[in-house]
Order: sequence, then structure tokens, then C-alpha cells
Amino acid sequence: MKKLKEQFNIDRKYRKDLWKTLENKWKEFELPPYSWYQTKVFRFAVVCALFVILIGSGGTSAYAYSSDEVVAGNMLYPLKQKIEVVEERMQKTPSAKAEFYLKIMERREKELVHIRKFKKNETRTVKDIDRMKTKLETAKTWVNNKDIKDPVLKNRIENKLKQRNRIMQERVLKMNQKQRIKN
Repeated sequence: MKKLKEQFNIDRKYRKDLWKTLENKWKEFELPPYSWYQTKVFRFAVVCALFVILIGSGGTSAYAYSSDEVVAGNMLYPLKQKIEVVEERMQKTPSAKAEFYLKIMERREKELVHIRKFKKNETRTVKDIDRMKTKLETAKTWVNNKDIKDPVLKNRIENKLKQRNRIMQERVLKMNQKQRIKN
């Protein structure tokens, strides 16, 4: 190794001469004029535009996720559902999943009130509520299997399921009454 190092040993004078030669060549080399996309103003504008887009998309996502006014039929509703899917996958423990299902069911019920207020089509939201009901029933089996030990959560799940069953029974009664009136 020492022999190779000694063979390729470059002295200081050679290095100095090399740098001078390179500097002179660089000065002789003519750079082309700036293009419009190489200017600092353009780069600053692009960075600002990307920042605004990033902040705007984050704000839109936050609004879509937290607002009760974003209901089925709204442009932001698919975004809201995707965020909820991601949040659902992040829940690892049975109690965390049960809490999440309770939260989503309560949200859908608030959305249903908003939909009825403006007399929009509610079938999609009712289906979502029914889907959450089945997931809550799964959470109830977790409670029965002792996967969830929190008694407060257990009571909340059971109360929500009872409330939902009562609402479903009232809906069936109303439908039967409408059919009797038609006949």
C-alpha cells in the first residue's frame, strides 16, 4: 500500500498549478444567459405555490374530517371516508376500536340529522350507520369475551346498541303505518 501511495504522490506545486489552470479555463468558459425558470423569483414563486397547496389540502382535509355538514353527496365526503378508514386501521386494541366505532356512529347520526334538515337522500348514511352497528355488535362480543375490561365503555356500547335498535323499531313501525294508510 505504501508503494502505491508513493507512486501516486502528488506534490504541492503540481496541485497549485492544476488549480490555476482550472480557474483560468473556468473564467474563459462562457455561461449561457439565465432562462426564466432558473431565476430566484421563479423558484420562490414555486416554493410559495407548493406551500399554499400543502396548507390548503391539509385545511381541506381537517374541515372534511371534522365537519358535520360534510355528508353523503358532498364533494368532500369521499375524503372524509378515506381519512376515517385510515383512522380505523390505526386502532389496534379492541377498546380503541370500540371507541372509534362509537365515535363514527355518533357522527353518522349527526350527519343524518343534517341530511333530514335539508331533505337530502339519507340511504347512504343509514347504511353507514347500520354498518357501524354491526361493528359495535362485534365490539360487544369483545366485551363478552373479556377483551374489553372498561365498564364505562361496555355501558356506552350497550346503550348505543339499544338506542339504535329502538330507532330501527320506530322506523319499521312508521313504514308499517304508511303501508296501512296506502292500503
